[in-house]
Amino acid sequence: MTSPRVPASTVENARIERREPLEDYLELAGFRIAAVGDPIPAQPAADRVVPSGRRLLIQLEVARLNSPDDLRIVDARSTPGGFEFDLEHRDFEGDLAANVRSLALLVAETGPLEPGRYFLDVRTGVLGFRDPERPHRAVARPGRAETYDFVVAND
Repeated sequence: MTSPRVPASTVENARIERREPLEDYLELAGFRIAAVGDPIPAQPAADRVVPSGRRLLIQLEVARLNSPDDLRIVDARSTPGGFEFDLEHRDFEGDLAANVRSLALLVAETGPLEPGRYFLDVRTGVLGFRDPERPHRAVARPGRAETYDFVVAND
C-alpha cells in the first residue's frame, strides 16, 4: 500500500491524560488505535488495521511519571503519510518522601483517512530537575523518539 497524502487538519483534540496510580492502568500500556465509537483494543497489536472513512482515536503510552513530573504537547501535526507529536517531559530527578506513579497517555483524534499505511512519530524532549518547587530550572537530558505505523483499509 502507498502512503496517501494526509489532509492538513486531521489531528484534533490532542491531549495528555494522566492515569494514577500506575499499577491500576498498566493494561493501557502500548499503542492502540480504533475508529471513534468503537472500543479501544484490549491489547496493543502488531497488526494495526483500522477502517477507512471514519474518524480515528489514537491512544499511546508516552511515559511513566512521578508526582512532580510534567508532560505536555508542544506540537501536533499531520504530514504527508502520517502524524507527528512533539512532547516536553519535565522529569523530577530528586528524592521524594511520597510519590504516586502515573501512566501518561497521548490521546488524539484524526479525521477520516484514505486507505494506506500511515506512521505516528512521537519525539519527547526531556528536561531534568531536582527541586520540585522550581521545575523551570530544568536541564536538558537525552530525549526519546518513537515511530509506530498502522494501516487504514476499506471496510
